[in-house]
Amino acid sequence: MQGDCGTLRSSFFLDFFPIHKFIVHRAKIINFRQLDDQSLTIIRDCFNLLLESRLDLGLENYILVHHFYMGLNIATTKYLTLASGGSFFESPSLVLVNDT
Repeated sequence: MQGDCGTLRSSFFLDFFPIHKFIVHRAKIINFRQLDDQSLTIIRDCFNLLLESRLDLGLENYILVHHFYMGLNIATTKYLTLASGGSFFESPSLVLVNDT
């Protein structure tokens, strides 16, 4: 087989993951919102299901965490701020996400 891996990968994704599905899936992640009746555990699991598609969305881990956090309701963001001992985005666990 001739060609490079990038071309083969692009061809594979266009055949098995049409661009419209990719765009719709990325929009679901970017526009992610927590409903008032959803707990943090439920909303985390919902977000993880979106990420399990294994599509390369072109979003770094820290950007995904940012979209998740910004989609949470006010009560949950306050809870995460208290649980992290200050700013959620400066917590040690988020530093690990930024480094990967």
